[in-house]
Amino acid sequence: SLREAVAKKVSQETGGSYVAEDVVVTSGAKPIIFYMLNALIDPGDEVIIPNPAYPIYGSVTEYLGGTVVPLRLREENDFNPDMVELKKSITPKTKVIVLNSPQNPTGGVFSEKVIREIAQVAIDNDLWVMSDEIYSEMVHEGKHFSIAGIPGMAERTVFSSGCSKTYAMTGYRIGWGVTKNKEMTAAMERFACNDTSCPTAISQYAALEAVTGPQADVQKMLVEY
Repeated sequence: SLREAVAKKVSQETGGSYVAEDVVVTSGAKPIIFYMLNALIDPGDEVIIPNPAYPIYGSVTEYLGGTVVPLRLREENDFNPDMVELKKSITPKTKVIVLNSPQNPTGGVFSEKVIREIAQVAIDNDLWVMSDEIYSEMVHEGKHFSIAGIPGMAERTVFSSGCSKTYAMTGYRIGWGVTKNKEMTAAMERFACNDTSCPTAISQYAALEAVTGPQADVQKMLVEY
């Protein structure tokens, strides 16, 4: 029931048509990053990661023997990546572009134009995108735009989110990864089964209530922040 609720939520956010089978629920959102990169990265492979960024993207990449290729985010560009620099960063060893918007730690929100350009780069170069959208509900101006909603991206994107930020449920340890790529969902499920077994049922029912219940507190917290 939680996977069904998440599929409905992500479909509304992206304009896609996700179903429960497209959703992998894990013990927090961080495992999705670990599982997705584990499924793709071999020693020597390259992962393009915004800089600065949440440290786990880089540490997992290096743990797997991959190479971090930093993509500088500059304040004068509203902390949006430069497309010329992105294209120059791609080599035959590039496997994944990490996208985090709204972004940790800058607080920057990538423009729709930039996100669409990143999607085109991923399609043109047959790359995966790890789209960490854990802060999607924390946009103070404008509206969040997801790369997963762009045609051709649902099959090459893992949309990662969870309950920690939107619902202040950090200790419940509930997150999810969503993709239309069946091979990737199967891989993430295998990693989850052999790693943590599963998130607790208690936390999953609490997350179900959060996702499907009244959302007024989400906006209340956003105003307070």
